[in-house]
Amino acid sequence: MLEILNKDELGRILSNVENIKHKAILYLVYSSGLRVESVVILKTCDINEDKKIIHVVQGKGRKDRYTLLSQVALDIVNIYKQIYEPEDWLFLGGKKEISLRKDQYKKYLREDVIKRR
Repeated sequence: MLEILNKDELGRILSNVENIKHKAILYLVYSSGLRVESVVILKTCDINEDKKIIHVVQGKGRKDRYTLLSQVALDIVNIYKQIYEPEDWLFLGGKKEISLRKDQYKKYLREDVIKRR
C-alpha cells in the first residue's frame, strides 16, 4: 500500500539525506511527481532549465511526456551537477556511461538515512 507523507514528514526525510545525488533524486521525485524509475534514467538534456520542465522519455504508459520542474529541485540538481559534472546520464551509476539503477538508488538512500538516525 502506498503511504503518502505529509509536509513535515517529507521535510524530515529530506533534511536527513546528506548525499547530494540522493537529495536531488528525492526532490525530483516529490516535486515533479515522477517515479524513481523515471528519475534515475534522466539524461542531462531532459532538464530544460529555462522552461522549468522535465522531458520524461518512455515514462508510465510507455509514452513521452513533460512534467514541471520546481525551482527548489532545479537548485539542488544544479548543485549536484556542479559536483558530479554529468555529461549524458544525469544520475550516474558505478560507471560514468551508465545511469543509476533504481535498486542501487534505494539501497544508497536507505544507508544514507539510517546513518543520520
